[in-house]
Amino acid sequence: IAVVQASALILQMAANHETNDRETTALGEAYVATLLTGSTLKNDERLCLLYDSAGSGFTCDVDGTGSVRGYLRHTEDGLLPRDDDGRWEAGTIGVIRYQGKSHTPFAGETLVPSGTLADAVQAYTDLSDQTPSRLAIVVEATEGAVIAGGVLVQGLPGADTDAIEAIRGLLAIEREATGPFAAGETPSAFVTSRLAGRNVRFVGSRRAEFYCGCNRRRFARFLGHLPKSEREDILINGPLPLVTTCHNCNTSYSFDLNELKRIFTSDLA
Repeated sequence: IAVVQASALILQMAANHETNDRETTALGEAYVATLLTGSTLKNDERLCLLYDSAGSGFTCDVDGTGSVRGYLRHTEDGLLPRDDDGRWEAGTIGVIRYQGKSHTPFAGETLVPSGTLADAVQAYTDLSDQTPSRLAIVVEATEGAVIAGGVLVQGLPGADTDAIEAIRGLLAIEREATGPFAAGETPSAFVTSRLAGRNVRFVGSRRAEFYCGCNRRRFARFLGHLPKSEREDILINGPLPLVTTCHNCNTSYSFDLNELKRIFTSDLA
């Protein structure tokens, strides 16, 4: 069982991405789904969860320390792949896993019908990972206030599907989960209160946080690798200052003419 309490995390995400309530709910669900899917990652591992529906969707990734980031992709006319009833459009859901320093990631993808994001992730784990799982994801964003959390019940090898369903019922991982997530109940207390009298063993915990490793130096390096013709054009025609923005966290970095000259000059000679 993995439980994530993400209200503060999603609130920070919404502030960075400057999302409205509908966008916060959609991207918040993506973050919670990514955290749950990556709940068994080790410190040197990373997982990317992708959803695509006719060009809209999201891309999110999480590492073994619990740091999550990602962004929404709208359609050309600005529509989201999720409606106000919590249903995501039919599309594909995929997972890319990076293990340690390996340069060969494992990738899988599954077609999913219209439904909740929890249903889509569950379909992926059932079909691609062949691991019986049950999920619930709760994200509610109203006028700047956020309630967010989720639960994953996943069978170990040899687990009985009926047992998973029984645990799912004990945890009541449906909309009733809103209460404890709104109250800020810790994940361990959430599980203990619902499985009282059972042999519950906690195997670990970690802080989940909205974090992106982007920085000015990294974007300067990206600019330095632009084709020579593009760098020359920027120095002559601008735009100046040149503003770059990270898709994953919406942080912007501005470079004035003198900075760009320092970044570009050595490679333009």
